[in-house]
Amino acid sequence: FNPVEGYIVTANNQASPRDYPYLITTDWDYGYRAARIVEMIENAPGKIDIAYIQSMQGDSMDLGAKALLPVWKEIDFKAETPAQAAVLDMMLNWDYQATADSQSAAVYQWFWWNLLQNTLNDELPERAQKMGGRSGGSP
Repeated sequence: FNPVEGYIVTANNQASPRDYPYLITTDWDYGYRAARIVEMIENAPGKIDIAYIQSMQGDSMDLGAKALLPVWKEIDFKAETPAQAAVLDMMLNWDYQATADSQSAAVYQWFWWNLLQNTLNDELPERAQKMGGRSGGSP
C-alpha cells in the first residue's frame, strides 16, 4: 500500500470507501481531526520530525467549530444581559483552540450537545439517542 500523498491519516474517521463490503463500525468520527492532521502535514514548516509530531499530537484546533461558528456570525443574536453579551463576544472572537481551560470550547461543546439533543432526540427512538460518541456526538 503506497498512497500518492506519501502518508496515511486516520483519526477514527472513515478511511475505507463508502462502498466497502464489510461492516467495520457505524460510529465514525466526523473527520475533522483527520482533516486537521492532513492540514498540519501539508503545512509543516520543514521536515516532520519527532518534535513536530509531538506538537501535532497536542494540537487543539477544533475544525468542527471552525466550520460551524461562521454560521453564528450571520445570525443577529440579541443579548438580553451583559453576561450573554460577553459570552456571545467571546464565541464570535474564539480562535477555535479547544484547550482544557478554554471557556469558548466549553460553551461550544455545550451548544453542540444541545443542538443535537434538541434537533434529533425527539425524532429518534430511545435506543438510538445515545449514539454518536460521548452520549450525543461531538465533532
